[in-house]
Order: sequence, then structure tokens, then C-alpha cells
Amino acid sequence: MQRVERWSETPVAQRDAWRQSFIASAAALRGDRAAAQAPSAKYTELILRLASARPHELLMARDGDVTGRALVSAATGRAAAAVGLVELAVGEAGANAARAIVDAATEWAEQAGLDELIAPVDVNTWFSYRFLLPPAPGPVPPAPFAWEPAQPDDYPRVFAALGFEELERYQTLGGDLTQAEGEDAATVLAATEMAFKKAAQAGFTFHRLETPDALAPLLDELHALCMDAFRDNLLFEPIPLELFRALYAESSGGRDATLTHWVRDAIGRLAGFVLAFVDGDTAVVKTIAVTPELRGKRISSALVHLVLKTSVARGLRKAVSALVRRGNTSEHLSSPYLKLGVTPWKREYVLMRRAAAAR
Repeated sequence: MQRVERWSETPVAQRDAWRQSFIASAAALRGDRAAAQAPSAKYTELILRLASARPHELLMARDGDVTGRALVSAATGRAAAAVGLVELAVGEAGANAARAIVDAATEWAEQAGLDELIAPVDVNTWFSYRFLLPPAPGPVPPAPFAWEPAQPDDYPRVFAALGFEELERYQTLGGDLTQAEGEDAATVLAATEMAFKKAAQAGFTFHRLETPDALAPLLDELHALCMDAFRDNLLFEPIPLELFRALYAESSGGRDATLTHWVRDAIGRLAGFVLAFVDGDTAVVKTIAVTPELRGKRISSALVHLVLKTSVARGLRKAVSALVRRGNTSEHLSSPYLKLGVTPWKREYVLMRRAAAAR
């Protein structure tokens, strides 16, 4: 029979061992169902440290062995509990564990005066969030990249059975940078070139990261821009500069980030940037940010143009726009500019919610 253990109820003398069991359970619970590895102990330790600064609870379901785990923590800017670090056993044992964990998380949220549960979110949306959805009909995508979240794709079904509904949807979209059906990269470059020319005529200047080690000093300036550009994102909260540096170093995974470009206005102020890096034969557009007062001036299009132009010049064969929220500007940028004459592949993700009173 499933039972849920709570960190807050664990005797103090047993807490270190309990915490280590929570951390170590991820790999065993996930098994071989996902292409990507389970969260590392180092990553889990970071999330637990962040959670410790706010109301939170750790939950482990057991039926003899551990059958599921999750972290529930108070979100910022919304009366919501973020349910993260979710890992479930295979099959019925995992579904039963999910039910027990969600019931315990709901009870915790109600006691904390929170109105809803949002899953999966590891504390906030600077970190891993969203469930991978089962493959959709269409061109077969490659295996998930190392920088993509890749929880087992049965998790959304399990949470939907517990009353969770879609809150937001995201996609990773990819296409070829080589000739296809008579249309090649030059066509797409031409489609974005006008945005670049207009921005240059308006006094904006564009710059490219010349060497991989030049990213670190640039991040100090990008930090302020991102805190402003992303402030309206769901479950956004400001993060300190040191953590921002670490996250962006992790995003590129030590890969060549010299596809990264940024733009300054006529008096030298940072106006926007695109973080882009090389992953094998693929150009990855990871983050696009433009200062809010300049949105709508096609600065993002101009930056994408430069990434694609540089990628084609280097002989890269593919391009990917990574983890884009459906309906936002980056999606509209990606659709025509990565299509390149063929139907692109895509991989979809979902963020889910449920009212705390739904039990």
C-alpha cells in the first residue's frame, strides 16, 4: 500500500539519510524510459538549497521501495505551489505514487494558503520545468538533446488523470540548413535580412561573440537585460548574478557559443541578444531577449538572421529553436526561418495546473 513520507515529519537524526535517499531515487525511478538521464545529484542539491529559502516540503511515496518523489514549494508572484523534481516508478506503481504525492502536495498547498498546483516546476522557471509529450505525427525528431528536459512521456497522462490541465505548451523546432526541394538557406536569409538592414539604418549595431571564453564577461551585462526582458514570464523571479552566470554556462554545456550575437542602440546601450551555440552539426538558438521598450521593432528577427548567416557560412547542416513557448515571438520567428522548404520536426512539452481544491 502506498504511503507518503514527508521531510518535515522525519526525525532530525534521520534527515541526512532521508535526504540522500530522495536524491538517489531519481535514476532508479526513471529507469530507461527517457532518452535523457535523470537529474544529477549536483542539480538536485542546488534545487533543494533554493527551496530551503521558502516554504516547501519534500515528499517520497513508498510501497516497500520508493515509488515516487517530488518537491513542493511556494511560487513567487502567484498563489501557487510549484511541484518539481518529479520522478515516478513505471506503470501502476508510479500512477499510485503520483496520486499519493499529489494528495499530499494539495494538502500542503491548502495549509499554506495557496490556490493551485503547477507541475512540473523545479522552484521557478529558470530551472527545469514542463513535461515532455508523446511524439506527435509528422517528421521524426532526433533524440532529445542534452539541454532539453526529457521526463518519461507517460507523466503528462498520469497527471491529467489526477485533474491537471494544460497551462502552457512549448516546443523545440528544428529544420535543415541545406538545400531541400529547390529552396535553400539563401531564401530564408533573404526573408530576415530586411529586419537586419532596417535595424542597422536606425542606428543599432550588432556584435558577435568572437571566442567562447568571451561569454563570461558578457553575462554580467546580459543579466540586467534578462531580469527586465523576462519579468512577465510565468513564475519568473529575479536571480542573483552568480547563479545567472552558472545557468548560462550550463545551457551551452561547454559547447562553442560563438553563434551568440547582441545588439546595442545608437548610444551604446544593450538592446537585445541571442544566445546560440553549436551542438554537433546543429546551430541551437537557445535564448532570445530584447529590452521591453524595443519589442515590435524586429530586433529579434535581425539577431536570428545573423545566427543563420553565421551558421550557413560555417557549413552547419541544421538549426534548432529550443524550448519556445507556443504563441510567443520566438515561435513566430522560428516557424518561417527554420522551415527552409521542408516540414520541420518538432518536440512538444506541457506545463500543467490544478486547483488546490480539486481533491
